[in-house]
This record gives sequence, structure tokens and C-alpha cells, in this order.
Amino acid sequence: ASAYVDGDLGERPATATDRLEVLDGDQPELSTIGSLAVSNSVRRWPNSAALLSQGNKEYLLIAEQDGPAPKNARALNELKRGRFLSLVEVTNPTAPQLVDQLPFTGIPAAVAFRPGTGTFALTFIGNDSLVTGTVVEGQLRILTRSRIELPKLGQIPAIPHFTWHPSGQFAAVTLAGNDRVAFLRFDPKSAQPFTVWGNVMRSPPLPGVGYFTHNGCFFLHTSIGLTGDEEQAAYGEQTSILSIIRFDSTETADSPPARRNDGQLTFLSPAVSHTKSGQYAFGRGYVETFAISPDDRLVIGLNMRASWLPEQAPGQTENSRLEAFTLDAERGIARWLGGHDFAGILPECIAFTAPRELATVSFDHLYNNRGRGSLDRWRLVENVGGSVEILEGRRRWLGRGAHFFLVGGQK
Repeated sequence: ASAYVDGDLGERPATATDRLEVLDGDQPELSTIGSLAVSNSVRRWPNSAALLSQGNKEYLLIAEQDGPAPKNARALNELKRGRFLSLVEVTNPTAPQLVDQLPFTGIPAAVAFRPGTGTFALTFIGNDSLVTGTVVEGQLRILTRSRIELPKLGQIPAIPHFTWHPSGQFAAVTLAGNDRVAFLRFDPKSAQPFTVWGNVMRSPPLPGVGYFTHNGCFFLHTSIGLTGDEEQAAYGEQTSILSIIRFDSTETADSPPARRNDGQLTFLSPAVSHTKSGQYAFGRGYVETFAISPDDRLVIGLNMRASWLPEQAPGQTENSRLEAFTLDAERGIARWLGGHDFAGILPECIAFTAPRELATVSFDHLYNNRGRGSLDRWRLVENVGGSVEILEGRRRWLGRGAHFFLVGGQK
């Protein structure tokens, strides 16, 4: 995990390969019921895979951000650039199969399926391209390749995160190299299907992962602030930031109409106007990602703190942390409830598995558990007065390097 700082991949078994593991979520012990060797190396936001239910078929789409590590590789710069988009059929979870694969010249980043369809969007590191495609009878088909036109921002070095609005008519992208969040309208009949929708929002430094609330009214995203400070000397008490943006899905101006001198009606506010609803400290450290409960009432952030630093670094922390907020998804107001420390290095993925249950994955652990990743289950208990207890559940040990997971079978 500390390779982000020192470039050292650490000791790896000679037989280590990138793998997809399918776990049985109905069993308390989360037994592995299927496995497949497929390249899925990543070093960026946890958004490089997406699930699709299509008829009686189940698929997993994987964007390869880095190629598999060569045998005996010890340095991060020995990894080849990622270039594949892979489609794995998991209809039979005990026998996942790689059914199609497409190469790209750019480095794939985020991938996401449009709600209720087989259409997907794919972004890239190093350019401002947006690709749309679809899955047809187990095969990948590219539909369009377009660009996001934001002339006032200059070059867009990357689109590290993309997420669809619940309606499928809109999407949002975070632009980490520009400290901006942009909203897009989607027209599936157009050769340039994505156009900027409304005003582009300024963000705190390094916006990361973002999601719409389930009611579609707000967009929440993290910003992780400073990076590259191995000793954490400059970090001080600066925290990651949770930003809440009120999303405007209509072309009706919010301001009352006024009559111009020529008698025509005008509005002081633009037709589409997104506004900042709130901004909150999300915990000291690095909250890259978070999860919103199915009822939009809780937001749980996954704070890796400084667990990913080399062990000799003065600022390295032995624990990571869950950060909890209540959320009013009608007004866009959040309230911090506290947190819960847990053992785990570089946890980068979190998801609700039930209304008050969630899971996280950690890349590695320290001391006697060095060289093992884990999937941890959690239960949330709401108390009278609005406080929330975060209770630890079962831990499922995984191989070192666990980075990302998806919950299937949820409708």
C-alpha cells in the first residue's frame, strides 16, 4: 500500500496473480464459491468495476487501470499501463467466465452502467474522453466516443470518477486535476451524447468519489486535500471534506420573473442552477469514498487516515476509521455523529449490504496479519437521540491487495 509513496511493491508470492473472487453473502463466513484470474489492478478511486443484470444473465464489467505485475516485480513503475475493458459473466457464481475483452489506447478509469439498461460509460486517465458502450448477448460494443467541453477550464487531465443520476438522464463527473464537479445531460440518440448541464461547481482540492442521493435531489462528493506529504507534517488538523450540492434537474429558473424594458420576461437566476448546500469536515485523514444508506438517512465515510504510509514514516497510523453522518436528503443537511477506529491498511471500498449493514475491504494489515487483506462487515444501531453505534461483525480474510468489491443480488 505504501507504494503510493516509495514506489516499493513489497514482497509478493511468485504465484500471486490478479483474481476475481465470488463470495457467498448468505453465509456468515462469506465462503469463496467462485474464482477467476482476470487483470483488475488499480491505483485510483474504487470505481473500476460495475455489475449488470440483463434478463437472466449477470455480468461484471472491469476497467483495467494497471496491467498485471510482471513476475518478481518490486517497483510500482514496473507495472504496465492498463488498457483492457473485460466482461465477466457471473450468472453461475461458482464458475465465472471471461466472455469478452476490448483494448483501449488510453488508460481506463471509471466505469458505470446507466440505471436499468446495458449502456455503460467509461472514462480515462490522461484525457477528457468519455466512451459509451453496451452489452449485447455477452459482447461489448462501443457506441460513441466524445469529449466534455469545458473551455474555461483549459485541459482536463483526467476524469477519475463518473456516476449516473438515478433517472439515467444525467450524470456527474469529478475533475480532480481541475478541482471541479460537472453535471452532464445524456442523450442516447446523439453522436455526442453528453453535454454540460448547468453551472460547473468549484470543489475543495482533489475531489474524489461522488454519488447522488437515491431521491436524486443532491450530489455528495469527497475531497481529500493534500497528498504527497510522507511525514504528514503539513497535514495538521486538515480534514477530508464532504460537499453536498443541490442538483437542479429542471430548466425552470428559481428566481421570480421580471419584465425587461422591451416587455420580455427575464430571470435573475439561470434556467439550470446547481448550488452548494453544505460542506463538512469528514474526518482527519483521507476519506476517498463513502456510502449512502438505501433510505438516504446515513452517510458512512471510509477514512484510510495515514495507514498507507511506509511504516517508518512518522505520520503513519496503525488504524483506519469509519466516519458517520446523518443526512437530511430533502434539505441537503448533514450532521457528524462520530467514528469508529479499526485495524486495516488502505481500505478503499465501502457499500451497504442492507439498510443498516455494510461492508468494507482493506488492502493489507500489520503485525501478525501482514500480507492479508480483509472484507469486514459492520452493523449500524440507531439510538434514541439520533446517535449511531458502529458494531463490528465478521471479518473474512482475503489475499493481500483486496481493493474493490460489489454486492450482487440486490434489486
